[in-house]
Amino acid sequence: MLAGYRVLEVLYRVGPREEADPQNAKWKSILVEVGKDQFREIFHLQALYYTDPLSSSRIVQSGAEQVLVTMDSVGGNGGACWEAYWWFDRAGPHGLDFSRLNAAMGKGVPANTTFLMSCSVLNLETQEVNTWAQKSDAKCHACDFVGKLTVRFRLDGSTVVPVEVRFQPGNP
Repeated sequence: MLAGYRVLEVLYRVGPREEADPQNAKWKSILVEVGKDQFREIFHLQALYYTDPLSSSRIVQSGAEQVLVTMDSVGGNGGACWEAYWWFDRAGPHGLDFSRLNAAMGKGVPANTTFLMSCSVLNLETQEVNTWAQKSDAKCHACDFVGKLTVRFRLDGSTVVPVEVRFQPGNP
């Protein structure tokens, strides 16, 4: 329950009945009860070719706010994931708005660089992002880093508000 709304997670296994294995779920739906016996789907993932079991969603305390989080690794070594975040009030679920945080991070790194702002670099509990800035024309996804970016933030409802942005030149 978040802000009086019941939240359900449904994991689906897609395949022949004789191969039924609860650990082999490949679809995930997150539903919010909006009326008596009425639900609205706020998240749907079809990860048919994903090899690891899908993880359960969770409620995270971020400062004074509670946030519903779902995050599943895409696999490989690129650090990608399927993720979504919601803050709830009396009107229901609202996706977190990271636009102000992304803009502050973009101003905090040198020109012609990029950075990852998702998955494992985001920590809602400590309200911090720790990531590496990389040249925009990097030769590979794991090379040509130019420095570390650390950003502190706070939540104002569903808005992620940057508090401090620090860039430290160097290579991991």
